Amino acid sequence: YFIFEKTRFGYKAKVVGENPKAATHGGISTGIIILIATVLSGGIAGIAGMADVSGIHHRLHPNILLGYGYTGIIIAWLSRNNPLWVLIVSILFGILAVGGDIIQVHQVPNAIVRILQGTIFLSVIASDSIVNRIWRK
Repeated sequence: YFIFEKTRFGYKAKVVGENPKAATHGGISTGIIILIATVLSGGIAGIAGMADVSGIHHRLHPNILLGYGYTGIIIAWLSRNNPLWVLIVSILFGILAVGGDIIQVHQVPNAIVRILQGTIFLSVIASDSIVNRIWRK
């Protein structure tokens, strides 16, 4: 939140993300901003993966962290890329994921959680579409 709201880099990253052509016309080097953002996000993802492997699983195996990228995309979209809302939405999706692990004890497949996540995502997209159509009239 601090980086995006209080620093020059955050401002430039927002401008490049919203409209790269306008950023180029405004004198912002879009390639450098994209490179820095990619390296920072990749580093943060690497630290999170390292913490998960070393703190929870204690070893590396092929099926580790399956689907977290897709869940992250859904969380980012639902929170409208607002860092404070990302925290809230990710906690709610974390509760959903833990609930999915718990229901496996009762012989319910974990795929129910993925179906529920997709339903939430599609419902929000549909509601946005409906609201946009209403406001256009």
